[in-house]
Amino acid sequence: MRSAESLINIGKTYFSQGKYPEAEQAFRKAVEQKPDNAEAWKGLGTALGAQGKNVEAEQAFRKAAD
Repeated sequence: MRSAESLINIGKTYFSQGKYPEAEQAFRKAVEQKPDNAEAWKGLGTALGAQGKNVEAEQAFRKAAD
């Protein structure tokens, strides 16, 4: 199993390549492992927003700010 930090880095890499669904999945796995990790929630929100999933993106950004 990969660490949350590794999954965040993988998500960032996918995002930079324009692979938004793959980035979303990596960030989702990261927040499952570490639900209090703001960076993972922010990455998830960014990936969701890039796919036009704005309501979900807003929810993720709110979790990041908590």
